[in-house]
Amino acid sequence: PGSRIPIDLIRDGKPMTIQAVVGKRPTEQELAQQTFDPNAKDDDEDFTKPGNGPSAGQKGALNGPIQKSLGLSVIPLTPVIARQLGSTEDTRGVVVTAVDDSSDAGAKGLQRGDIILSAGFRPITTVADLSAAVTTAKAENRVALLLRVQRRGIPVQYQPVRLR
Repeated sequence: PGSRIPIDLIRDGKPMTIQAVVGKRPTEQELAQQTFDPNAKDDDEDFTKPGNGPSAGQKGALNGPIQKSLGLSVIPLTPVIARQLGSTEDTRGVVVTAVDDSSDAGAKGLQRGDIILSAGFRPITTVADLSAAVTTAKAENRVALLLRVQRRGIPVQYQPVRLR
């Protein structure tokens, strides 16, 4: 842990090398302990129970382009939800609350509880950010949007999702 390794990749069509810092993966026991905090004050944010979380009215109209183009419904990531999903409280992004199985996102395995950290290499901190990324991608006639997704127990991954 702590050593740096070079990783060769292609970004925006150009080859580049980045440095990654080797870390230690938590043990299964440590991962299992990162669960919902029963002492949390806001029961409406208990994301561990299906149907809980912000209501449809609280999700806002910005979800429209996201649902139509990506087949996803999302809500803002709060510190309480981040803890419930095994992430750190300072993680920024939006949380997937539902996936249309007939969408490319559904076909590629995106699921409820996934955290979208970026879209098109732009950080996503609000539902409006993701909606803007979708709108921009469509305006640029892109066929897909590259999402950076964090899922509990799995390293962060990039997932291209076709726009519809």
